[in-house]
Order: sequence, then C-alpha cells, then structure tokens
Amino acid sequence: MAHEHTMTASTPGQPATAGALLEELARFDGPMPEFLASLVEAQRALVGAREAVILFARVEDGSVDAVAASPTSIVEGEAPDWLARAAAACPGVAKRQQAETLVLQSSDGLYDEERGRRLVLTPISRSNPHDAPFVGAFVLDRATNDGAAAAIGQLALTALLAPAYEARAGAAAHIDFAARLRAPIETLGSVNAHDRFGAAAMALCDEVMARYKCDRASLALLRGATLKLEAMSHTERIVRKTNMVQQLEAAMEECLDQDVETAHPATSQATFINRAAREYAMAHGPRCLLSLPLRRDGQAVGVLTVERSIDEPFYLEDVESLRLCCDLLAPRLLELHDRDAWFGARAARRGRKLLANVWGAEHTWIKLAAVLTSALLLFSIFVHGTRYVRAPFTIAPGAVRIIPAPFDGRLARVSVDIGDRTQADQTVLAELDASDLRLELAAQQAELTTHQRALAAAQREGDAVLGQIETARADQSRARIALLEHRIESATLLAPIDGVVAAGDLKSRVGAPVQAGETLFEIVSNEDNREARLQIPESRVAELPAGAAGQLVIPAYPDQPVAFTIEHIDPVARVVGGHNVFTARAQLETPPDWLRPGMEGAARINVGRARYIQLWTKPILDWLRLRLWL
Repeated sequence: MAHEHTMTASTPGQPATAGALLEELARFDGPMPEFLASLVEAQRALVGAREAVILFARVEDGSVDAVAASPTSIVEGEAPDWLARAAAACPGVAKRQQAETLVLQSSDGLYDEERGRRLVLTPISRSNPHDAPFVGAFVLDRATNDGAAAAIGQLALTALLAPAYEARAGAAAHIDFAARLRAPIETLGSVNAHDRFGAAAMALCDEVMARYKCDRASLALLRGATLKLEAMSHTERIVRKTNMVQQLEAAMEECLDQDVETAHPATSQATFINRAAREYAMAHGPRCLLSLPLRRDGQAVGVLTVERSIDEPFYLEDVESLRLCCDLLAPRLLELHDRDAWFGARAARRGRKLLANVWGAEHTWIKLAAVLTSALLLFSIFVHGTRYVRAPFTIAPGAVRIIPAPFDGRLARVSVDIGDRTQADQTVLAELDASDLRLELAAQQAELTTHQRALAAAQREGDAVLGQIETARADQSRARIALLEHRIESATLLAPIDGVVAAGDLKSRVGAPVQAGETLFEIVSNEDNREARLQIPESRVAELPAGAAGQLVIPAYPDQPVAFTIEHIDPVARVVGGHNVFTARAQLETPPDWLRPGMEGAARINVGRARYIQLWTKPILDWLRLRLWL
C-alpha cells in the first residue's frame, strides 16, 4: 500500500533540509510521481539550484515530457528558455547516460565562461537497465566549471535513490503477490489430499470458507443441461427442495450462463446481470455474494459461490485470489467428478466429447481433410472405373508408290511439291526432256520407209533373198519405233494412285540429268483405312484382350479423339528407348481428313472395368510383388 508523505520545501543553500529530504526518500514507498517530485526538490536543495526539472524522453515518438519540477511553476506557466535547451539535449544524455553542462546566457545578454548561469543535465538510472532513464536538469547561478562538476557528482549519488525505490516497490509487489498466492495453493493441497469427489468438494468449500473468512461456500457442477449443487460448507446433506437451495442454484446459473464473475452488491460500472444473486442475498441476509465460474477447456462447467455479511464486502484482492483458486482447483475437481461417475455416464460423456470434437467448430481444416479422405476412400472401394493401357502410337502410311525415272535423261519440268494431292493417271508429276528421242524416232521412221521401198523392189524383181533381208530390217525399225514411242510417252510422269506427294522436291533440279530407275517421287495412298502402330509396354501387353478397342489423340487436335480397334500384336518385342515394347497394329474406324501419315500421339486402350482402388494401387502392388520376389 502506498503511503502519503509530506516533505518540507528547501531553498538553495540549506544542506540540512536537503539531507532530511534525502533520508526520507531512502524509505519512501509511495507512488512514482510523488517520489520524483520529492527527488527533484531534494536535489535542487542539495546543489543550490535556482530551478530544476526531471525530464523523460519517449522512445516511441522522440517527444520529451517534464515529469517533476521544482518549483512547480516552471511547467505550469510559460516555459523558460533554458527548459527548451534541456529538452533538446535530453535524448542525447539519456542515450549516452553521461552528464552534460551547458552555459546559459546571462541577464546582460552575454555568455560568461568563468562564472555564470549553467545548465547541468545528469541521467537518473532505473532498476531495469532496459528502461529509458530519466534526465534531471538543474539551473546553477554564478557557478564555475569546478562548481558544476561538484554538483554533477552530488546529483549522481542522489540519482541512485531512483533504482533503489523501484527495487523496493517491485519487492513489495512480489511479497503481496506471494501472500495472495498462499491461500489458493494451501486450498489446492487440502483438496488433493482426497481421492473421491464428494470429500474433495466438501474440503474445497470448508477451506475456502475458513481461509477467506466467509460465512458459507457452495460448489455446483453442470450435469447435462442443469446446474446441480454438489457441496456446501459444514453441510453433510443438501435438501434440494428447500427454497434456499433453489434460489442459490438460480444465482449460480446466472453466473454460469454469463460465464463471468457476478456479485452482489455490484458497482455502478458492472456490466453483468445479478438479479437472482440479489434476490438470494436479500432473502437470506442481507449478504454479500460472489460467484465465480469453473472452466474446462475454456467452457464454464461449474460455479463456486461464497457469502459474507453485508458489512464485509469482497475486495479486488479477494476476487483475484478466489479466481486463481478456481483456476487451480477446477481440473482436479472435474477429474474426480468424471472418475466417480457410473459407467454409463462416463461412456455417454466420452461419446458426447467425441461427437463435439467431430462436429464442433475447432480444427476445421483437419476435419475437412478427414471427411474428404474418407469420401475418397469410400469412392475408391465401391465405385468402378475403366481400366486403360496407355501407349504411344504412330500413324502408318497406307499404300506407297515409288515413281522412278523411266530412262536416262534430263528433267524438263516438275509440276508438284511435297504435300500436293494427286489423282490417278491425271496429275502430271514431271516431264523428262524427250527431244533426242523424237529426233531418233523420225530417223527410224525414215529408215523404215527405206526398207519398205527396198522390199517392194525386191518383190517386183523376184529376188526372194533380198526380200527376206528387207523384211527383217523393216521389222527391226518398227520395234525401235515402238520403243521410242513408249519412251516418249513415259517421259510424262503421271500419278499412279490417288494420294499425297510424300517425297520428291525436284524443282531445284530442273535441267539436271537423271538415271533410269532413280527414285523421283513417293506418293502415299489416300485411302480411308489407315493404320496406327502402337507401342505396348511389356508389363501391360498381357492385359490386352483380342479385338481391344480404344481411342487415340494427336497433340495437334487434342479435342478430337479417333476410335480404333487392335487387329494384330507382333509376337516379338523390340527395344525402344531402353524398354521392351510390342507393336500393335490398330485399324482406325473413321479417320479424319486432317490425319497424316507419321503423326504421333497417345493412345488409350480399354481393357475392362475394376474398382478405383485397384486401378490406383496396381502399379505399386506390381512393383512390390516384383521387388519382394527378387
């Protein structure tokens, strides 16, 4: 408790008065503002200062406040000039924690370095080194440098009274707290001495009544949705039908429902409702009534009510001590209450707690994850899905026709590029230079005419031998003519089939020689029935049934799957990318127009239905089976 102190003001030059003030400050236990006011008065008297002030620099915004002054008129009226200089130097002195002396202007407007007004600033430390120190500012008239240094030494010694005062105040607070903590701890020890709920509850009520000097103490716990009185000090048997018990339980329920401490009489600032408590206190008193909730996991599950006569109210210290008592005792009492209940009640309580944990608002994300996991597990067990074998594929070309050079010659003209579509026997691919063949044809025709005339003359003259010779020569000329006509006709290369030019970029070779049999063009058939070649992994080939169907997708058209049916699987595996694969030949059902030979993509083959849990775990199980077997 703080005590009021009256200190006699000192005037400069009276060390006896200053000593008395300092001696009283050494025993001072009042509030901090009164201590600082007395300290600055004593320091001013000690060093003979005209004016003095204690400043405090705030760390938050850097502002400086005057917390004590001597005389007090310094901070009440217009602030003197030296106070502004002291406020400006205060943060630096507090940070360095070193005294500082400033020369003030004299009355004639000059600065006197030898003997004049000086402002002495000295730090006043605190008991906690992390707290910002106070700074004392003292105005000394006609003081020399040596006099200012002596004053700083005296002020430094008196400044030690501040941390000593704070240490005494802290020790007093700890002693007061220990005294208030003693009653709850001793009550807890009395309750812990019992291992049955009834005995522990009765011990609680009796101990509280005795240690807190109450007329009666009562304990009630929540049973289901109703609050029941369990124990009352110095009462062996509780008759619940009596009016007093019913009114007391109503006052306790009032506290439980609000989950706050309720009292009667209440202060004007009270925000709780105490109508039932007032009715009970007036009907059985008048009395002072205080009810405190007992909590488990933050929920009010019981109430402790204490009573006193009307002339002995409950002070704040009593309320804080009883609150601590309830917080310490609640776990032990509730544990004994739960343990002493019969088996059915314990099972119901556990079930209710489990349901509360499941359906309550706590741990929302964990519960959501559990619900989603359970739903996914049930879905995977009871719902069936389609099993697929996935494999890459390549669109195989249909019929391919190779167009070679019919004879040795030169390219005269090229009419198509790679990718152009062709029509059978109508699209001209290229033409070879046949001018030499036409000249040779003309020569052979002339030679044939010569042989025909010679044969006619031999027949007129009856020369059979000459006739036979000319006949053979005429036949030879006709054969050469037929050969030359065929070559001239074949010099124009026509597309043999409907399709697409797959090879033959020859426009840059116009005029260049070609050899007979040299490949000039490749034409891929434009037939509707195209074939896809799938690369089935060795681990999945055994799952493919005969005639398995599926769909394939090409990256260029991912939204247009193409259906297919497997017609044949090669019996021998081959290595692709370091893995064994089997080539499956699939017939496309309805090939789209944009499909081109050589296109690649991903195929998905339907191999039956199974539960999703089997579909998801099959790769892992197969891998484990193989590893365990090895």
